[in-house]
Amino acid sequence: MQDDDITLFQRALARQRREGVVSTAALDDAGIGRKQREGLLASGELRRIHRGWYHFRAHDPKIATAIRLGGRLTCVSTIERMDVWMPVRSGTHVRVAPGAALPRAGHVTAHRLDDSPLGRDSVDDLDVSLHCAFRCLDPLDALIVADSIVNKRLRTLDELHLLANAAPRRVRRLILHADGRSQSGTETIVRNALRGRNVPFTAQAEIEGVGRVDLLVGDRLIIECDSAAFHTRDEHHAEDRRRDLIAVALGYMTVRLTFQQVRHDWQQTWTVLEHLLRAGCHKWSSRDRRLATSVPDLARGRGPSIDRSPRGPVDSPPGAGRLAVRCRPARPATRDVASRTIESNGMPGRGH
Repeated sequence: MQDDDITLFQRALARQRREGVVSTAALDDAGIGRKQREGLLASGELRRIHRGWYHFRAHDPKIATAIRLGGRLTCVSTIERMDVWMPVRSGTHVRVAPGAALPRAGHVTAHRLDDSPLGRDSVDDLDVSLHCAFRCLDPLDALIVADSIVNKRLRTLDELHLLANAAPRRVRRLILHADGRSQSGTETIVRNALRGRNVPFTAQAEIEGVGRVDLLVGDRLIIECDSAAFHTRDEHHAEDRRRDLIAVALGYMTVRLTFQQVRHDWQQTWTVLEHLLRAGCHKWSSRDRRLATSVPDLARGRGPSIDRSPRGPVDSPPGAGRLAVRCRPARPATRDVASRTIESNGMPGRGH
């Protein structure tokens, strides 16, 4: 390949923006005509994968698979490229043209939207990908994606609700509860479980001396939802434990949940949370209040101060004035709930 061809090749690759998969039109726009394409094909730098489509030596195999099957990359295979929190990664999702036969290939999930012809790009845009995802994912996974989309300000809540109009009813109903305040999929799962059981909580509550917490259930039960991407590095671990210690000193109880506990061991995890609710661990007792006001250095001379308003109102669903489980007051004489922290094994234990 001549130097001029290399320059044209680099221009085409930079112009395409789709990691090495290009159309004939894109090559023409980059100044690579038929003669230059033949040279690139002969050298092995370019390979034809479908009528009007090529890929360079370095390319994204998922996009190449979609084009080879006569479709476009779509659904979660596209959305995950936007750094959206993705609950599942199952093979390659391909959308074919209206009326086309759905391809059958291993590790490929096929989609077809009768009112959406294939575009000129090799990858579907976000709206088309969401249309496919809302039909493909189960309701909770769709909610996780929706929360992340809003959190990253890729779409507004109103835009998401409009996109969900064509989704199955059970997905559409859950998308109505999307909340961009969720910082991870694990937080979305826990929030949805609390909402579904009419447990009052505040998302992203600000507690003086502690900072912002993922979920504040009732008066004093803090739930922090760790994901695989965060809270694992040493500096994050140390900061989390510092905040936990201050929260305990202020009379709060902290439950810190891992991705594994929320995503794969949820039944056991919810059993522990439900036990805490039944014991009244989410409510202030007079002993808790005395403890909270006995640490002026940590609380800056005042008792606990909670700001429930900067990111929205209290997230109690309609009719949430009464818990779905009957709570009884804690017994401070026999159980010092103010000093207990649920560690990452998911079971109650003494704070250290």
